[in-house]
Amino acid sequence: MNRTGRRWGRLSVQQLAVLASSTPAFAGSPRAEGFTKLSAAQIRQAFVGKTFSDDTHFSDRYKTDGTIVGTSMGKKINNRWKIVKDTLCITDKRDELCYAVWVKGREVKLVYENSDLILEGTIK
Repeated sequence: MNRTGRRWGRLSVQQLAVLASSTPAFAGSPRAEGFTKLSAAQIRQAFVGKTFSDDTHFSDRYKTDGTIVGTSMGKKINNRWKIVKDTLCITDKRDELCYAVWVKGREVKLVYENSDLILEGTIK
C-alpha cells in the first residue's frame, strides 16, 4: 500500500504509465518548483476544451459535458471528469481519483490527495 492507504494495483493504466515514466516520479513540492495551485474556476478554465498530455503515454481531451476522450498507452479511453472543492476528479472504469492541480505556464502537475504521486504533462 502507498502512504494514502490505496493499493497501487487500483491505479489506471494511464496513471501507472505516467508514474513509471516520470523522472523523478516522486518530486518535491510543486510550489517550490514555481507552480501555482489552481482554484475550481481556474481548473475549469485550464482544462475544458483542451488536451492534457505527456506527448508519449497519454493524451486526454476534457470536453464540456464532463467526458474525457483520448488515448492511453495506444488504447482509446472514455473517462469522466468533475471538479470538487478545488480538485480535478477523474473517473475511469475502476475508480475515481481527485487531484490538486498545479500549473507553471503550460506545464501541469496533478497531485493525488497530498501524496507523492504526481502526474505530469502539458495543456494544449
